[in-house]
Amino acid sequence: SGLSVEQTSAYGWAGLKALAVFGAGTVAILFPHFGHMISLLGSVTFSIITFIVPPGLYMTSMRGELSWRTVATCTAVIAFGLTVMVIGLATNIASVQANVPPSSPERLLPRLSSPTLLVLPALGSSWSFDSLPAPRRAS
Repeated sequence: SGLSVEQTSAYGWAGLKALAVFGAGTVAILFPHFGHMISLLGSVTFSIITFIVPPGLYMTSMRGELSWRTVATCTAVIAFGLTVMVIGLATNIASVQANVPPSSPERLLPRLSSPTLLVLPALGSSWSFDSLPAPRRAS
């Protein structure tokens, strides 16, 4: 006397729901400032999905058929995407350091010294964390 298909399906869904609740609880405990983690992931994935992967796939699929101008343009877009990703990561890490209490597990990120200078030779300029507005403290 085994379980019917409906019972097996019901137990399977109950197990998936329990697993989802357990996973969400684990993430909430490990990352109490979940917004910071989402911000860090967003700065990386946005650049990869928007600026790096499309020209890379285009150059790969059209290998040998592209003019030097098209290759140069695709390479420039990829370099721009990498620059945006680095600036986004640096800004988000500085924000985490400024806004997360010292006892938080997210303090495991390396501490950025002030003033930290990020030089962007491709743009011919320099950028500093000191030029950012001071973060607002939650009250």
